[in-house]
Amino acid sequence: MSFDADGASRGTVFQYNLSHHNKGGFLLICPYSGARTLDTVVRYNISVDDGARLVQNCWGPILNTRIYNNTFVNRTTVPGHLVQDDAGSPATTRHELAFRNNLFVNEGAPGGYAFKNPTPGLTFDHNLFHGITMTRPDPGGLTADPLLRPDLRLGTGSPALSAGVPIEDNGGRDWFGNPVPATAAPNIGAYEGPGTD
Repeated sequence: MSFDADGASRGTVFQYNLSHHNKGGFLLICPYSGARTLDTVVRYNISVDDGARLVQNCWGPILNTRIYNNTFVNRTTVPGHLVQDDAGSPATTRHELAFRNNLFVNEGAPGGYAFKNPTPGLTFDHNLFHGITMTRPDPGGLTADPLLRPDLRLGTGSPALSAGVPIEDNGGRDWFGNPVPATAAPNIGAYEGPGTD
């Protein structure tokens, strides 16, 4: 896995990273021995061809994880799971993960991106899934081609432009250094600039 928030981690922020070709996937959140993982923020990262699963949650309490405005692109690798929730005691496996304004693009073979043991606290809104069949509710979500450029910016006329939902305390800058609007609708994904040719 590229990144890992372990038990007793609080307020960990993963931002402005490029992750690619990690066989285990993009993000592991792993409480242990009953220690909670609290208030993790994952924003403005780019993941290219990370495999197996994009996000894996170990058993145990994972509270208030916010995953927003990231770009996930799979060109040659198709993850088996978009989210894998590992089984554990119902008393300790409370998972709260909110995915907002993320861009998921599959340019390779169809398939994959399933959900393994998804817990009720797993929510989605205003994400764009292109080339991927989304099987969970995603209010405000899109499926149209985002016109993603080779440099992972959004092309002119992309439906992802200004299609997200504002995030409080959003960090101020995207992966490319562009300002993120505080109150207006942001772009979906890790790029907040105008459409490019």
